[in-house]
Amino acid sequence: MRLVTIMLTIALLPTQLVGSETKTPAKIDTLIQEPGQAGDLPEAVVRWLEARDYLIPLADETYYSGPNGNTLAGSFTGENKEDCAALTILRGAIEDSCRLWVFPSGDTLSPLLVGTHLMNFRTGTQWWPPHGKDSPLGFAWRISPFSQNHAKMLEECGMDIKDIPEITHAGIRLGVVDKGGGWYYYYNDSEWMRLPSCD
Repeated sequence: MRLVTIMLTIALLPTQLVGSETKTPAKIDTLIQEPGQAGDLPEAVVRWLEARDYLIPLADETYYSGPNGNTLAGSFTGENKEDCAALTILRGAIEDSCRLWVFPSGDTLSPLLVGTHLMNFRTGTQWWPPHGKDSPLGFAWRISPFSQNHAKMLEECGMDIKDIPEITHAGIRLGVVDKGGGWYYYYNDSEWMRLPSCD
């Protein structure tokens, strides 16, 4: 797959997680693709994302054993729906918050902004630290689906699930690559809920 390689300059600034002294900016290659390169997004969604200058960040396969894209297809807004989801960053501002979008029925009539997230590593970037001198940076965030088994998993790890709705369709987990936990989003009664996790 042909990827868009973006050269950017990142100043190593103190972050909200771990403080550090300001250092000399470093040029870093990042793994990013245009929406049309994802291969699993409907044409209408591709045009909608492109019109707003959104890009799809990718994980580094060295750190992540699954698919390294950040697009999904599934029934996220109800049973037997054919929705799609995309985790996006803005062209020219790839250190800003990423946005998770869901497109009901794969169209752009009523796109749903599920969440906006930002997490910086010690280096002041939300791209996974390089594993070699010439390696590109993969994105820290990854989306994946979760199913009806999530409630059962919560119950098995001793959590009270009385306030959790019946899970009848897929949800979306947004988490950091190779880390547990994250945000478990589920669409219930026309709104997105954040469900607990065992991690």
